[in-house]
Amino acid sequence: MIYPRRKLLQIHWTCRHKGAGLYVEDQIKAGNWLFNLGLRGDVYNGLTSATQTEPRVGIAYNVKPSATVLRVSYARSLETPFNENLVLSSTGCSNAVLAPLLACSAGASGTMRPGFRNEFHAGLQQAFGKRVMVSGEYIWKFTHNAFDFSVLGNTPITFPIDWHNSKIPATHCVRT
Repeated sequence: MIYPRRKLLQIHWTCRHKGAGLYVEDQIKAGNWLFNLGLRGDVYNGLTSATQTEPRVGIAYNVKPSATVLRVSYARSLETPFNENLVLSSTGCSNAVLAPLLACSAGASGTMRPGFRNEFHAGLQQAFGKRVMVSGEYIWKFTHNAFDFSVLGNTPITFPIDWHNSKIPATHCVRT
């Protein structure tokens, strides 16, 4: 629970945060195929709370004559807000100073809830001889209820931001 102690414009908060996670996984090899299967359970209790089951799946195929590996994977993850975001959002919309900065609308509670992310990877790994390997992948991240910080003008004051949905594509390439 959150307990404010106020003195002029200073607010001091105390809060208990508890979280737990359990993860199980297995790897199955069948010929040139490799399957990674996992399941994670998260429990998050702070100023807000959430419980989520998060599957993880990875599949790779090794094309042995050409030293090529093709791979795809999927993971779902719990996206918890930063504690600072929770403290401000818990009372921000009811505070006359913070409400305009947080772009509060009438009747909004402003309390942030944990979100989730679905993440997909597709990749290719190619070996050239015994010493050179090139690996690349394309990543899709679909996030719901995501969180970050923003800065107030040219000051050191930061405040929480959140958004409902985001789609972030990315690429990654490495040579070793």
